[in-house]
Amino acid sequence: MGSKTILIADNDYIMQDQYKNILESHSHKVITCNNGFDAVSKYIEFSPQIILMDIELPKMNGYKTAWQIKEFDKNAIIIFFARQIQINEEYLKVQKKYSIPLYLKPVGVNDLLDIIKKY
Repeated sequence: MGSKTILIADNDYIMQDQYKNILESHSHKVITCNNGFDAVSKYIEFSPQIILMDIELPKMNGYKTAWQIKEFDKNAIIIFFARQIQINEEYLKVQKKYSIPLYLKPVGVNDLLDIIKKY
C-alpha cells in the first residue's frame, strides 16, 4: 500500500488518535481536526488524498462539510464514519449528489486499512 496523505475530521479525540496511530504506523501522513470548518481549511491547505470524516462534527456537521469540500473539489475522496446512521434530508441530499460511503464506528484496524487501500 502506497503512502497517502489522510485528513481525519473527528471530535472524538480517542478515536482520532487511534486512527492516526494506525495510519502513521503504515507510513501514511495524517492531518487531524475536530470540526467542520477546520476540515474545509485543512483540505484546502494540505490537499489530502482521503478524508475520514465523522458526520457529527461541531460547528458544521459532516454532511455540510462534505458538501463544501466537494463543491471546491468534486474529486475529493470522503469517507463518512458514524456511531449510528441517521437517514435524514441532509444525508439523502449529500448521498444523491456525491455517493459518499459510510461506515459504522468503531472501525477495526484491518477494516480501516482495507478502506484506505480501496482509494
